[in-house]
Amino acid sequence: RAFLWLAFIRAVGAWGNGLARTPPLGYSTWNFFPRVAIDEMTCYKQVDAIVETGLRDLGYKVFVVDEPCFVGRDDNGNLMENKTTWPRGLKSFGDYLHARGMKLGIYTDQGPLTCGRCPASQGHEMQDMALFASMGADYIKVDSCNRDVEPEHWAAFRDAINATGRPMVFSIIAQGQKDSWTWGNATGNLWRTTHDIMNSFGGFTSNLDAQESVSDIEKYAGPGAWNDPDMLIVGTQTFHGGSGINVSEARAHFSLWSVLKSPLLISADVTKMEPQFLEILKNEEVLAVNQDNLGMQAKKIRGPNADLSLLPCQSGNEFQLWTINSSGAILNRKANECLSISDCSTRAGATAIMFDCFPSGNACNYKNQLWDYDSSTRQLIADISSMCLNWDFEQVNCSSSRTMWIYKVRPEKK
Repeated sequence: RAFLWLAFIRAVGAWGNGLARTPPLGYSTWNFFPRVAIDEMTCYKQVDAIVETGLRDLGYKVFVVDEPCFVGRDDNGNLMENKTTWPRGLKSFGDYLHARGMKLGIYTDQGPLTCGRCPASQGHEMQDMALFASMGADYIKVDSCNRDVEPEHWAAFRDAINATGRPMVFSIIAQGQKDSWTWGNATGNLWRTTHDIMNSFGGFTSNLDAQESVSDIEKYAGPGAWNDPDMLIVGTQTFHGGSGINVSEARAHFSLWSVLKSPLLISADVTKMEPQFLEILKNEEVLAVNQDNLGMQAKKIRGPNADLSLLPCQSGNEFQLWTINSSGAILNRKANECLSISDCSTRAGATAIMFDCFPSGNACNYKNQLWDYDSSTRQLIADISSMCLNWDFEQVNCSSSRTMWIYKVRPEKK
């Protein structure tokens, strides 16, 4: 992949609790497993698998129980655990994690009910944070369901966490509302910039585009304060009707989340994860970029609409001259990926991208990857639109990489 190096402004106004100096690494139960029905036995099995696969030793240490679904409050107003799904309780589970060098994350909501309609923390911020601290929590996730999103709601949780005296990373889930990046770094350690991620290639690119649509969003991130486009969907197979992502897409997803200094929370069944997905999550070089101590988030400088475009054929236009691989598609010789018209478009100016050759379920019946080569003019003409291929990289050389996104990032100085 082509990278250009650039220094960025450090996060301004970051909450100084000294935690999450690099993006959190770990696991969340939310996406893959039944959401409000998560049980302790499933969680214990996932912890064991995280240890046995070597993920913990690579830094995946936070385990977020999302959501534990408390059943009510006792006479003293304390949240009561579900003794059917959590017979030993969160405190015992936290002890189990701590004995293995891991950390306990607990979920709640800023409203009266969680997203799963279980009792939440509105009006009980101090009491609930004290309870979670007594359970050994190291990480608190506060969601945004069933109440208007206002920054002061999460400020109340920040103050309650501080009052416990226990170090706990604070994750704000405001879904990007009220421009959460502008106030999140003075309130918590990470803040969601997007809606919930969907389990598909379009799902993670949608979250990517949503975050990157904010001008200069990277300036709000830095050690102790991180933009969060949501958890990983690497190795998830399918959940909640999603189609899942293949290995190539998972590599792109993991690499992009890493250079964006996103928190990396696995949300899959680690006990059954296929080796090729596990290999992606264990890529130490990519993890090193994410965990770089300078904490400088990459900035997108070009998107798909500006990389390769389809324009009306113009004689004498040297930027429309190409050679074609004899395989029947235009194959990038270094990346081994095919040239495709994005979204099967037939309009002038349609985006062309490098993508996997003839992927299964191609909505265009692969016609978007078929081209005619006019040897007399040396022009490539798309079968799907009869338009010519036009080079438009503006002096950015990406011939050896996919051209969907180009980012700038800089490494840590030694």
